[in-house]
Amino acid sequence: MSIVQKDKDDDKGGFPIIRLLPNMVTIIGLCLGLFAIKYAMSQQWHISVMLIIIAAFVDGIDGRLARMLNASSDFGAQLDSFTDFVNFGVAPALTLYMWKGHEIKGLGWAMALFFIISMTLRLARFNVGLSDDEQDPEMRDKFFQGMPAPCGGAVSLIPMILTFLFEAKLGYQPFEITAVMVILYMAVVSIMTVSSIPTISVKKVKIPRKLVPLFMAVAALFIISLIIEPWITLPLLGLSYLSTIPFSIWQYYKISNKK
Repeated sequence: MSIVQKDKDDDKGGFPIIRLLPNMVTIIGLCLGLFAIKYAMSQQWHISVMLIIIAAFVDGIDGRLARMLNASSDFGAQLDSFTDFVNFGVAPALTLYMWKGHEIKGLGWAMALFFIISMTLRLARFNVGLSDDEQDPEMRDKFFQGMPAPCGGAVSLIPMILTFLFEAKLGYQPFEITAVMVILYMAVVSIMTVSSIPTISVKKVKIPRKLVPLFMAVAALFIISLIIEPWITLPLLGLSYLSTIPFSIWQYYKISNKK
């Protein structure tokens, strides 16, 4: 498989560097995930978590950028998938293991492996689904099957982020988040990623024109909150996402029953 497809409009066989930009963004995201592991090994938890979260946002950019530049390719899709494996499978699992999971030794390591394997299976199923012509296009556009990799990786870090919040705002931990709690939580997130539970997809959600200014204002407020109070904003964002899952299930079966 060639790395890039030949540009049909370029009779000299060259390839516009601007069309490599999506892959370069993907590699930047991969570097973020790898640095997250490095900082976790140094027990710099705040930096590690923030790098994984930033990688999740970067993951939402490269695909859209590729479509905007008409630079989508099989190579780019595979690169994105391998990057997701590192950023949202390996990096969160190792970070959580080094933070709390190691306290239970074998069981903690087993759960880290289970998380990584679950994320691998989730990504493999997603890649196969991209070429599945039998899948309903409408349902594929509106719903994911199971929790997406970036969401799973980010949501798995909520226990860590809550400890950052307590330390920053209270100066102490009102309750201890134990290794057992972390492992059980990782197990739930792992199962969610490989499950068939429909979760909402915002890839093709359209904003009514009259609501665009309001949407932009809310987006600006979110960015401001993320910069000023990241350890409050991120858990709220994660919990808000989890709260949409029951609605996604209801909406999925409502649409399915009409067909």
